[in-house]
Amino acid sequence: MVAGAGVFSVVLMCFGGVVQSAVVTTSGGAISASETVSSKRVECSHLEANTHHEVVDVSETALHVANVFAAHGYSKAATAGVLGNLQAESGMRADRAEIGGGGFGLAQWTPRSKIRVWFDAHGLGNVPDSDVEGQARMLAETAESSFNNVYLSQVQAEGVSIINGSLKDTWLKTDDPQVAAIAWMAGWERPAWASRNEQFRRTQAMMFYQQLGSVSFTAQPGVVSSSTGRNDSCQTPDTNSNAATVGTVGGAPQRGLSDFGWMCQGSQHICSASDAGVLYAHLEAGHQCVWYAWNRLAMIHGMDGWNWVRGNGGEIGRNVRNQPGWTVDMSPRPGDGVSGNSAPFSGPPPGHVAVVEEVVNDASGWRIRISEGNADGSASWNSYRGDRWISKAQAGDILFFRHQQWK
Repeated sequence: MVAGAGVFSVVLMCFGGVVQSAVVTTSGGAISASETVSSKRVECSHLEANTHHEVVDVSETALHVANVFAAHGYSKAATAGVLGNLQAESGMRADRAEIGGGGFGLAQWTPRSKIRVWFDAHGLGNVPDSDVEGQARMLAETAESSFNNVYLSQVQAEGVSIINGSLKDTWLKTDDPQVAAIAWMAGWERPAWASRNEQFRRTQAMMFYQQLGSVSFTAQPGVVSSSTGRNDSCQTPDTNSNAATVGTVGGAPQRGLSDFGWMCQGSQHICSASDAGVLYAHLEAGHQCVWYAWNRLAMIHGMDGWNWVRGNGGEIGRNVRNQPGWTVDMSPRPGDGVSGNSAPFSGPPPGHVAVVEEVVNDASGWRIRISEGNADGSASWNSYRGDRWISKAQAGDILFFRHQQWK
């Protein structure tokens, strides 16, 4: 250890009662060194408790997260990549708060309030934000919504083979847990590049991969379901003639009129009324439906390979039809945009545009839950709504649109 580098603590990672690794952290919360000690077969029960070593049996937490990701349709390699990153971020502790920063939980969500917002919106209002099961579910259900390619060139410079030019696709499709760890680190976690502790994340991912024999994974590396890019586990092709895709995106609060502050947790960095977003940074007319829809779609699908299309809310469905890469139809999928001028989007001539958050089966064929901006016509910071349901029988002539880059 380097003198003057701060206060150090050692977390001994136990798996199956055996110490698998020793993680050295500084008072700033960053891992400064690591040592794989599995070959030494140090029994956890033989370690003396003292102020210099924190013994953490993470097997239960890691296996729970792994089972949740497996249930959501992710591969063993992708899951191990996530686990390697969680070990680096929090030592697999759902109650870990970042020292000197605002991160919290398994993935060190920043700010901590992101967890509370998601829990409240998904029926976990009475569950503490340190709950392992809740955090594991949150992580799996929003796994793909926060990816971007900001660090793509840095990863490529390391000689990592990138699939489809996308860190998200690389994480989803690789059969190498170490590559999955790099893709998740660079595309999802996005730590400061100079202090990313990449080797530790890779080593831990491989260790977890070797320890997940008891978990049943149905997804195979390189095979991505039709819903890739949203939430694989929650989306299955509807077998009826309506050709809808049943599933949910996750992440958007299912509540009535409220503010857009929950969008602070995503790639568009919308944390206050003055934040215009990234993809569609236009607040000239206030918090309109068009402003919300494009920025929300960017949160879900990332911003690579596509861009917004000009038009009022009710015009967008028709306008994108004439642009390369876009598909427009009347069969909803989670993560679609939806546009129209008549009921249920009737109103002023500009019409309305929203985002499909959830699709379920219904006697009429399907039913969708949408999230929308300017839901009350005020174009105010408090005009978000995420609890409106529309059935096929009520849909009128609304159009669903999606880009080919939205895998």
